[in-house]
Amino acid sequence: MQICTAQANKPTISDAEESVVFIKDNISSFDSLKQMFRERVVYVDIWATWCAPCRREFKYKQPLQEYAKANNIVLLYISGDKPKDEPKWKEIVLKNKLSGYHIRMNDKLKADIKQKFARPLKSSGELALIYPTYIILDKFGNILENIPKPSNYVEVLRELEKLDK
Repeated sequence: MQICTAQANKPTISDAEESVVFIKDNISSFDSLKQMFRERVVYVDIWATWCAPCRREFKYKQPLQEYAKANNIVLLYISGDKPKDEPKWKEIVLKNKLSGYHIRMNDKLKADIKQKFARPLKSSGELALIYPTYIILDKFGNILENIPKPSNYVEVLRELEKLDK
């Protein structure tokens, strides 16, 4: 597995299907992040190292990675970890062989993503960014929300196949 870094303003969209690409943390909006992958289908996984359900889903990534590679789909992992947790974040990415693009949210990006994708908490109804969250971006940048988790691979595949039509 190859490890690379990409400048946010000059991403290298090459063989991320077989490598881990860490995007430098200077993107301040989800729209800017979307722009990096325009005209590509993108499967987005919003997660954090402290989120046990997020990490549990990583063991189901291999079929998704294979499908993504075969169908020119970008895998984008967005971490909600704090700067002090960057070493742990990178270690988990590499340990789990999460090929694709990775970014750790800075405060501005996190606020923007929270504004766009917050859902009500069951306990209080308060809006919060819930981990994990899965999203698909179609080739036109349209957002498909409430995507099934990778352990429900058949449903994820159905969602991705809809975009080929």
